[in-house]
Amino acid sequence: MRFVLSIIMPCYNVADFLDRAFNSVLQQTMTNWELIIIDDGSTDNTWEKCKAYSEKDSRVKILRQKNRGQGAARNFALQTVRGEYVTFIDADDAFLDYNTFEVAIAYLDSHNEVDVVQFPYVRFNKRGIIVPPKKLNAVLSSKKDFIESTDIVNSVAETPILLKTAPWGKIFRSVLFREVRFPEGMVYEDTFMFCELFEITNRIAVIDKGLYGNYERDGSTTNSRPSAKKMQDKIKAFCRIHQSLYRYSDDAVKKRSFTLWLLKLVASFKGMFGKEFDVSEDIANLSKTENFAYDRKMIYLNRIGFNRVIRLLSVYYSAKWTISSPR
Repeated sequence: MRFVLSIIMPCYNVADFLDRAFNSVLQQTMTNWELIIIDDGSTDNTWEKCKAYSEKDSRVKILRQKNRGQGAARNFALQTVRGEYVTFIDADDAFLDYNTFEVAIAYLDSHNEVDVVQFPYVRFNKRGIIVPPKKLNAVLSSKKDFIESTDIVNSVAETPILLKTAPWGKIFRSVLFREVRFPEGMVYEDTFMFCELFEITNRIAVIDKGLYGNYERDGSTTNSRPSAKKMQDKIKAFCRIHQSLYRYSDDAVKKRSFTLWLLKLVASFKGMFGKEFDVSEDIANLSKTENFAYDRKMIYLNRIGFNRVIRLLSVYYSAKWTISSPR
């Protein structure tokens, strides 16, 4: 059977949520897909449920590996895809419109210049929807458009388009992943992946049809208790965004705003974790960003030294965390 779409779903101890994700794929109006499920070393009965799905439907392929994280699991699956297109689903999420595959692939089939389609998404938890869908129609056609429209830059300097740096909620031409892989051994690996993807992507379309549901689960990777390691990975990912922003954007205000916001974020984590938190190498690279010469405020900040600014700010944030923490 020729598969048009390969769906990649990494799993780790999510047995209680798998039925929702699996059924949302099974009920799609487009049927020539393959679902590649990767059990990332689960210790509950996730693997048993995955085997049951593969026995129920021949389009389901199951893989298993030792626990190495989502990036490694996705990379493992990418080696085996057979579809012309590829999409990703987190095991506790769901495709909420049954024609999501159909409309997104129809768009790609009729727009050969577009490499990625993002469709609307909602965020929900056990109490219901917490972020309603934002329905947009736009085509991003340059690296400047890509980076300036990301959700991370958007959080500092709002732009008209919101491009999620998560792999879910999109369909990609699978040829892109001949060159691109997810970094392994870190969280926020998808942000790194997107920065690499931007380098080889022609156009990204944001459409108003289809729907993805992102479930905010207590204890998930992004919603679990912050740690120094996790926040270090977050800063590394944001520094990668910063690098692309300075390389491709000509908006001095946006670049300066993002730099200052990133420095405050680093200082707040330093104040929270102290010596456990070390991103000195990232900050050294950050301070070497080109084009500072065109902004007086950034020249002054660079002369003071980013590390010194962070040390001073971290004292403030440390006191703030101490005061706000319950005794």
